[in-house]
Amino acid sequence: MPKGIGKKKAQAPSTPASTPAPQPAPMPARVSAPFAPGDRIVHPTFGEGKVVAIDGVKLEIAFNDAGTRIIRNDFVKRRSE
Repeated sequence: MPKGIGKKKAQAPSTPASTPAPQPAPMPARVSAPFAPGDRIVHPTFGEGKVVAIDGVKLEIAFNDAGTRIIRNDFVKRRSE
């Protein structure tokens, strides 16, 4: 008898019709940006300043005594009032 004749192929187990399809994970809530234009900040070297513009993680800051500089947001802290 030739190979494969009279033999049934193994089938993958089927999923019961009552089982719902898996749902994608919900998107996390959007985290607000740590700084906004107009925020007053403090830098350990340049002192106090004001956020002028934001480009991703880079802040353009007008410092009181050091002019305008572009600094990453993780190098400054929000000034406590």
